[in-house]
Amino acid sequence: MSKKFPLTYSKDDINFIFSMCTMSPYVNNNSEYKKKASETRIVLSDASLVNAFASGSNSSYKIQLNAGLCDICAFIGLALAKYRVDRNIYDLSTACKWAGDASIANEFKFTKQLVLDGIEKFKYTESDTLFHDAGSYFTGLVLSVCGHELGHICCGHTLNQ
Repeated sequence: MSKKFPLTYSKDDINFIFSMCTMSPYVNNNSEYKKKASETRIVLSDASLVNAFASGSNSSYKIQLNAGLCDICAFIGLALAKYRVDRNIYDLSTACKWAGDASIANEFKFTKQLVLDGIEKFKYTESDTLFHDAGSYFTGLVLSVCGHELGHICCGHTLNQ
């Protein structure tokens, strides 16, 4: 991920995170899950709606992650990184509530501009430590979403099925 992490991530970044999900023991040690994971492609949509979903059937699956979901994960990653530094649970909960409220006020959308607004509002500074930790938290959040959506595929709970 780039130095300007909170504003940039690529399809390659998201594919790498999904590949981490497919390498988990839970997927690797279950032949059905492993097969379905290998038949799944990732789509990174430009849509700002905070959403992800699994679709497909018959050996052709996709997980779509919207940019809005990735952007809110980037902001929450920053909030978690800041919490790791100052251990202020009130600030963390306030930032998370702000992100949720901003998304609701914006018809459940979250944009890069909202990430910038949050950085300014909560006075997050560009430090290597903060951005590194935010990147780690972002990865964990997106990894959890990928695992959740892969679970839908493995259980047959997808759109079009």
